[in-house]
Amino acid sequence: MKEFASKNIHLILKLLLLLLFVGGCAYYNTMFNAYRRYESGTKKLAESKTGQVTPEIRKDYYSAIDKCWNVINFYGDSSEYADDALLLIGKSHYQIEEYTKAERFLTQFVRKYPDSPLLAEAKLWMARSLIRENKKEKARAQLEELLETSTDKSIAALAYYSLGDLFYSGEQFDKAILNLESCLKVSEDDELSARANFELGNIYYDQNEYVKAIGAYSTVQDYEAPLNLEYEALMRKVSAQIQLEKYELAEKSLRAMLREVRFQDKFSLIETKIGEVLELMNKVEYAADQYDFVLQKYKRTEGSAQAAFDLARIMENTYFNVDSAAKLYKRVRSEFNRSELV
Repeated sequence: MKEFASKNIHLILKLLLLLLFVGGCAYYNTMFNAYRRYESGTKKLAESKTGQVTPEIRKDYYSAIDKCWNVINFYGDSSEYADDALLLIGKSHYQIEEYTKAERFLTQFVRKYPDSPLLAEAKLWMARSLIRENKKEKARAQLEELLETSTDKSIAALAYYSLGDLFYSGEQFDKAILNLESCLKVSEDDELSARANFELGNIYYDQNEYVKAIGAYSTVQDYEAPLNLEYEALMRKVSAQIQLEKYELAEKSLRAMLREVRFQDKFSLIETKIGEVLELMNKVEYAADQYDFVLQKYKRTEGSAQAAFDLARIMENTYFNVDSAAKLYKRVRSEFNRSELV
């Protein structure tokens, strides 16, 4: 009888261990898939040509959110797994620009899990959400507290970057520069460093310090930055060169971009910008030929819409050919109906 009871107890223990193992595997699989979908959305967002949250990207983040709620609902919000899941929910809502929801869940995290090793990261993302909701003083206090208490370099780098972003939006340029430079000193993340340099370039550009802006925009290329960020930095660099009336240098920069296959989808815009630089050099005839070249080679693109508009201007204001100008203005819509020029 004792032997039978002993065997039963042994069997029950085995079953309990098996259930724990299976439950643990289920958790890890669910959270692994949640993180995988989050990373998938983040990668697609970084590689996006427009930087916009597309339905496909949104789907990845919503999938991550659903999987995290599954973990919380199954294991309870007091389980050892719940803080990971709730943090990822808040970050996912932030990434799809649902900042009010992000703040709500991250605030919930801070209140519910004050001893979590993920607390500093949750406070960071909560502060970033507050910035997007224009609750700047609250965000600033949160970020400054983080910088005083956290020893994590990645947290510090993002906190400095977020403060730089906050001060820049408030046109407190000196404080913005100071925080972005601090970000660069501690950052070990290429994309974050690239974005910090891009923001520095924008600040210098806004203050008409074009030489410094060019230096900051050029530095973006030193990092493994998302394609759209690198493109924007180089085009802003060209704009700064134009402001300095360094037209030959601007044209050289644009032609260098045409030698980079990774910018192939942007070639129509780059070629059109060359035409605009030629106009600034008073080479109107060459500019007109350049715009016509774009219209022939890059049909139905954003660049060809811009080229049609620019060529229409020349026809109207330089050659006084109103009929041709009218046709070209009308052509803008047929080339790229989503163009702002329409």
